Amino acid sequence: MGPHMLLLPQTGIQHLCVRHNGLEHLTALHLNNNHLETLFGDFEDLYNLEQAQRTLGKVFPRLSILSLDHNNLKSLVYIHQLSSLNSLDLSFNTHLENLPLEFGVLSLSILKLDGLKLNGIPPNLSTLKLLKYLKNLLNDAKPYPHMKLVAVGNAGSGKTTLLQQLTKQGKKVRRRCHTIGDEMSASTETAGFVEWEYAPRSQKKVTFTTWDFGGQSEYFTVYQCFLTHRSLYLVVWNVADGEQGLRDLQPWLENIEARAPGSPVIVIGTHGDSAAHGKWCLRGA
Repeated sequence: MGPHMLLLPQTGIQHLCVRHNGLEHLTALHLNNNHLETLFGDFEDLYNLEQAQRTLGKVFPRLSILSLDHNNLKSLVYIHQLSSLNSLDLSFNTHLENLPLEFGVLSLSILKLDGLKLNGIPPNLSTLKLLKYLKNLLNDAKPYPHMKLVAVGNAGSGKTTLLQQLTKQGKKVRRRCHTIGDEMSASTETAGFVEWEYAPRSQKKVTFTTWDFGGQSEYFTVYQCFLTHRSLYLVVWNVADGEQGLRDLQPWLENIEARAPGSPVIVIGTHGDSAAHGKWCLRGA
C-alpha cells in the first residue's frame, strides 16, 4: 500500500516527475514553498491530451488535498481531472494569471488564491461562487474566430490604404461607414468600417472587423472610448516624417496601454519609397 500523505515542502523542486503507479492511496500532497513552474508536465510529454487526462485521474484517484502555494507556477494543466480534490492552495504563485475554466467541474470546499492577480475573475467571490462562475463560462465557451482590427495614427499616415490592401486578401462581408472621424474627407471616401473574412491555407476562417480612425487631433478624446481589449492594433506612421513621426506615435501607444493593457500592437511604417530616396534619417540614441 502506498503513502496516504506526501510532504515535500521547501525541497527546491523545480519539476515534478510522477511515477504512474503506487500513488492510488495518496490523499494529500504538499508541494508548497518550492520552485515549481509546471505541474504534471511529464504527462504532457508522454501522452496526448486525452490520454493524459484519463491517466492523471487513475494515478491520483483519492487525492483530496493539494498544496502548491509559494511556487512559480505559470499555468495549471490537468488538475481539474482530480475528481476527489477537496482542498487546493495556489496562493502566492505570482506568475499565475489565469484559472482554467475547467476548474468549474471540481467539487472544492477550499480554494486559496491569496496574493494572486487573476485576469477575468470578479473579486471577493467565495469558493462556491467562483467555481460556479467558471463552470458557467465553460458551458458557454465556444470558438469565436472574430477579431477587432484597429488602425490608428496621424492623418495622412496611410491607414486607409493599408486596410484596403489587407481586405483584398480576404472576402468582404459588409461595409458600414467611412473613416471614423473623417466621413467628409474625399481622400478616405472609399475606406470604411468593414467586416471581412480571411481563411489562411489549411486553417479555419477568421472574421475581422476593421476600425479606421481618422488622425485629426480634435477626435483623440473620443477615440479612447473605442480602445478595448481583445483587439489587434495597427499603429501606422509615415516614415517620411522621420523622427517627428516616431514621436507622434507615443500618444497612440500610451492610450492603447492605458485603455487596453497587454493588447497586441503592430507598428507599421508606410511610404517607404520616400525613405529610400534619403528624405529622412534616424539617429541612434
